[in-house]
Amino acid sequence: MKRFAAVLALLCLTLAVLCAMHVSAAPSVTFTVINDVFTQNLSSGQMPVRIGGQVYIPYNTLSRLMSVKYYYNEKEQRVLVYNFDYTLTFDLANSISYDESGVVYSHNAVRRSGTIFLPAALICNKFGFYFSYITSAPLGPIVRINTEEVTVPDSVLVEKAQERMQQIYDAYVASIEPSTDNPGGTSNPVTPSDPGGQNPPASDPSAPANVYLAFEGPLNETTGGILDSLSQWDEKAAFFIAGEVDGQRDTLRRIFAEGHTIGLYVPGQYASSDELLRALDEQNEALCAVLHTKARLVWMPGSRQLTQQQRDALISAGYRLWEDNLDPRADMRTAYSVRVNVRNILRGMQYSAVVRLLSNEASAEALPGILSDLRQAGNSVQTIREWSTPVNGAREIR
Repeated sequence: MKRFAAVLALLCLTLAVLCAMHVSAAPSVTFTVINDVFTQNLSSGQMPVRIGGQVYIPYNTLSRLMSVKYYYNEKEQRVLVYNFDYTLTFDLANSISYDESGVVYSHNAVRRSGTIFLPAALICNKFGFYFSYITSAPLGPIVRINTEEVTVPDSVLVEKAQERMQQIYDAYVASIEPSTDNPGGTSNPVTPSDPGGQNPPASDPSAPANVYLAFEGPLNETTGGILDSLSQWDEKAAFFIAGEVDGQRDTLRRIFAEGHTIGLYVPGQYASSDELLRALDEQNEALCAVLHTKARLVWMPGSRQLTQQQRDALISAGYRLWEDNLDPRADMRTAYSVRVNVRNILRGMQYSAVVRLLSNEASAEALPGILSDLRQAGNSVQTIREWSTPVNGAREIR
């Protein structure tokens, strides 16, 4: 009898140890809720993390927040988060974060397992979102972000969502269990995504690797069609703007919100550096009244004739000068001729091409064909950004 009791006790102890091992082996998770909707993807690169007491979210979580946009420059290691009014820049290379006014923040982006994480509270405070970190959920904490006023309290959300959380959790556990197809790893490995876009197809050695699209001049009724074409082809461009912007506020906001670059276009020549800078400052004030941010990129016809003093003044004031090196004459040719000119000139170029286009009917009509030709030829359409090395006659790279 005593022997049976000892065996039974040993069996119970073994079962208890196995249960404890099973419980301890249960994976820990953190759920994400955007506007009261749980995201389905749980993986090491897609779940929020806590670092130094702060909650960080994967950068691509922002794609679910329709009121903000983001852009990642892999080469410069910078993430921009922005809307019509504000911009946050996370500079991983220099371990600094700052806003459109130059205010520096103590929490920067971090990289873990190939994924970039951004401080959730900083983003929510900057853009007016509602943020909470809920620890009372049974299966794991919840990071909750609402872009509008919260109508369902955290406690009610947890109570009503238990079944949904269990479904998401079970799917995650199943995804990390070894499968017969992949016994050495997970059944559903996750590869970090690249917000910069898809890798371009192999290019023709005779064609330039990079093509920059630059639209110059005042915004008008044709600009909307240009933006439609860029959106359809999932490409970004730079708009160097001149003239009145007050009547084009919606178009200007759309350019900015869709991730295009905004610069300044200076149509004339100026006798002195002071006159040139004054003209740029006036245009920047008009832009700032609409977007609450200023442009630093400058496009100027005849800029090759600028004196060294004028170039130095531009650089000292924080401006960066860009020029075209492929001009299809969109201001004097038909759409067909513009498209053919771009295609023919590109064939003879062995370096980056900055294509000069305008917000006019010829450019708007030619643009879909130009984008189609570029893709078929294997050209990679790049976007002029403030941190990009300028292309200009003086090879100015300061």
